[in-house]
Amino acid sequence: ETAVPGKWGYRCTGMSYINFPRMLLCTMNNGVDLTSNKRFTKGYGHFTEMESYEELLEAWDKTIREITRYSVIVENVIDKASERDVPDILCSALTDDCIARGKTIKEGGAVYDFISGLQVGIANMADCLAAIKKLVYGEKKITRQELWDAILDDFSSPKNKKIQEVRSKRNITKYPEINESSRCIK
Repeated sequence: ETAVPGKWGYRCTGMSYINFPRMLLCTMNNGVDLTSNKRFTKGYGHFTEMESYEELLEAWDKTIREITRYSVIVENVIDKASERDVPDILCSALTDDCIARGKTIKEGGAVYDFISGLQVGIANMADCLAAIKKLVYGEKKITRQELWDAILDDFSSPKNKKIQEVRSKRNITKYPEINESSRCIK
């Protein structure tokens, strides 16, 4: 995050956080979060029924676009409410141009001000996609059902630990395919 002390609105990461690996799991579970069992998105199919890697990527693309849209809505609502209800006078007084412009940071007084959601786990998600592409759809070392069962089990049973070992022995993240898989993040 680029920030110029005393010249920016200190809120470059907004109030919404998108956890990419969690959203990938949600995508694989037809839009339902595995932890809370709540529907996060419309759902675009279940991983065990996705015949190709392209189907998974298409579901991922639709899911991340939908959740990003929600994130933008949340950011805008919170930004408007903060502008109205939380003027933050002290911080505004210490930030360049707020006093000269007669506006608080949240009203546009700062020299530089931007707000965006925070996305976490992008590299982890890309690693996961590379492993799924290679081991499930490419080499077919693991079936979709085996991987899904291992995910639900958190790879804790002896059978599912073997699946995790296949991935680590293959050192999937060192393969050039990781760069190709990362391209799905548009």
